[in-house]
Amino acid sequence: MFAVAAAPSKRETTQERAEIFEMRYGDTKTFLIINLGVFVFFCLSYWLVSDVIGAAQDMLIPGASPYVSLLFLPTGVRIVALILFDWRAIPPLLAGAVICNYHFWGLTEFEPLFLLSAASTLVFYLALKVSQKLGQSVFLEDTLPRLPATETVILVTFLGSALNGVVSAALLGNSAAYLNGGLIAMGYILGDVLGMLCFLLLVKKLFSFMNKQQINL
Repeated sequence: MFAVAAAPSKRETTQERAEIFEMRYGDTKTFLIINLGVFVFFCLSYWLVSDVIGAAQDMLIPGASPYVSLLFLPTGVRIVALILFDWRAIPPLLAGAVICNYHFWGLTEFEPLFLLSAASTLVFYLALKVSQKLGQSVFLEDTLPRLPATETVILVTFLGSALNGVVSAALLGNSAAYLNGGLIAMGYILGDVLGMLCFLLLVKKLFSFMNKQQINL
């Protein structure tokens, strides 16, 4: 007679995934490669928004606010990087935010520069962690070998974007303009969600290609 093994519990499955994830990404070399890759992607996405997408938006929507992008790719990089690498993505995202806020937005005073950069990075991580505490699988180590559900990621992005807009407006001293009528706030959220979906689509295509080629993440 053959003994039938009991199905692994949810806790055991989650722990196994976490151990696999740690083995793959826990060493120093991989950590540095991840940091460099996230930093480069973030800065490149900011350049695309500033010099390419922003110019196209000005042509298509004359008079639109220069502070609102309807396809804000840096939020996509933030969300996806945090989903893929959890806290490991925070240092390069923070460094990229400091450099890009200084270069593209002209923030030169250290305190507002650092506070704005830290807030724009941590609010999205906070939104992901809260969603995780509420029972949602939002990090790759919880969903291997698949990415988290798109609907969950959209909801996290929406909440993180709304919170980021309020915090950023408060730090810059223009809360009244941000909240007045809600149009700028809606533009921020729409740009963040569309930017996230665009970058998430690219990552999903990459995952699909890697699965077809039997390349392990």
